[in-house]
Amino acid sequence: MYKGFRLTSGFKLDAQNRPAKERRNQVDLQSVKEMIVSGEPIDAKKVADKLFPIGTPDVFLSHSFDDRDDALRLAAAMQELGLSVFIDSEVWASVYDFLREVDDQYCWQSMTNTYHYEKRNQSTAHVYMVLNTALHNMIDRAEAFLFIDSENSLVASASEMTELVDKQKTFSPWVHSELMISSMIRRTPPPRYSDRRGVVKSEASTEVFDEAMNLEVYHPAPVRHLKLLRSDILNKWLSGGKPINKHSLDELYSLIG
Repeated sequence: MYKGFRLTSGFKLDAQNRPAKERRNQVDLQSVKEMIVSGEPIDAKKVADKLFPIGTPDVFLSHSFDDRDDALRLAAAMQELGLSVFIDSEVWASVYDFLREVDDQYCWQSMTNTYHYEKRNQSTAHVYMVLNTALHNMIDRAEAFLFIDSENSLVASASEMTELVDKQKTFSPWVHSELMISSMIRRTPPPRYSDRRGVVKSEASTEVFDEAMNLEVYHPAPVRHLKLLRSDILNKWLSGGKPINKHSLDELYSLIG
């Protein structure tokens, strides 16, 4: 990861009427299923490679599931600039399918037609760790991290109703994880900047607010390390087309400053 950006709340694309087309998922679930039913120990790395059949993306797009249509439209617009975009939600469904396969194979109790509680907890922990580790790896490999900041993704905690960016929270454990790792991960200039060196470090709180009655957990959502990306700058960049003799992300960097 080299740069991180926070797209301001309520952003609108000039091509807002662009249909939010689903991108075909290339996950080979059949191969993953064969790993499970073989009876052999499951190789977490091989599973992650099957669930994330994508090389090194230009952009990692982080968002709330409720902003999925906006994420798809934005990804399509960036692809027109020649950029490869990884959307985190595209793998969630595959991971849940994989988890169901694991549970059916290892946790189902035919006598009671129920899943074994402790085994189910264990399988979920393993699968979510595979997903989380793979997401972190993808963020590290991407050049730019772009977070869609909306009322669906961030909230202020009940005890800290504030607009300060270092006090914001999220109900989503996935948004929390992606923002946390993006705030701490090393900054790696792309190969075209071979003469540049540098590492950016950031500290983040690990405080957690828990309201168990409604199973609502406030996770820290650090965004101070992400540069603001206003809608007007975004649309100016997207409408400019793919530049000649220049990387599309370099054009974005120069517009933001």
